[in-house]
Amino acid sequence: MTLLYTLPKSVKESEEAFKALQTLLRSSQIEAQHNRFTLASAPDLTPSTSFMLEDNTRAASITLGNTPLPQSLLQSPVKQDCAMTLVEAAEKLYAHIIAVDHTGIIVPDKTITPKDWADSVNILAAKTMLYDYPASPEYDPEKSRWLFTLPATAQDDMKQRRLCQPKFELVWDKMGRESTIMQIDLETNLTRAEIAELLPASYELPSLGEFFRSINISVPWAGIGYIRLDLRYKEPSEINDWNSGNWFIQNGTRVKPDGPQSRLPNSVS
Repeated sequence: MTLLYTLPKSVKESEEAFKALQTLLRSSQIEAQHNRFTLASAPDLTPSTSFMLEDNTRAASITLGNTPLPQSLLQSPVKQDCAMTLVEAAEKLYAHIIAVDHTGIIVPDKTITPKDWADSVNILAAKTMLYDYPASPEYDPEKSRWLFTLPATAQDDMKQRRLCQPKFELVWDKMGRESTIMQIDLETNLTRAEIAELLPASYELPSLGEFFRSINISVPWAGIGYIRLDLRYKEPSEINDWNSGNWFIQNGTRVKPDGPQSRLPNSVS
């Protein structure tokens, strides 16, 4: 089973941006064809993650297996001015990317209905190992939703400690945005100081600066306001609680269809 991002080839910049995305992530690809590539993962883990550039579509979309996620997840009525384009990001970063830890989308509270949110969560919960991010200083489940799909075997056997990448994150957050953000979380060979020097426009998210710096990247695709690259600091090349998914299993909550995570916080329900 594959989680597929379909990106529209509707403007002339689309193909150049797609090639730049492929270049940026080339160290993490196991398969590349014309206008489609798949990220590296263990062959017995699903879902895998792929990106495709498509002629006959007007806006970005996400499909899990044969099931499309609600289109209202991806909206971009407003395009944000960003520090870099994908072409510029690929030129600066491609040699420093080690792996893709996870991809995902941050959904604006203004565009998603409670029903579409519930449908999205229920699709993921029925078909994948979906976990709620553990309660922590940076995450308040009463105000937001951070849900992670962990690639797993058909038997959902996560007892063996192994790399669990790339994950998929679905976020709802009441931040006043109008457009969907695609996020790509990357392991790098750079230190915190080196990222700050290489990318002066990068920044640290509250409570998460000890793990990565972020930078916003402009994209031409309808449905995506911009891409946020989260650039993790250089670490020993070993399996740990985060990249194995063990942290979620030990501390988080497995999301079931129609569970509480499928409902938005009371403030917007």
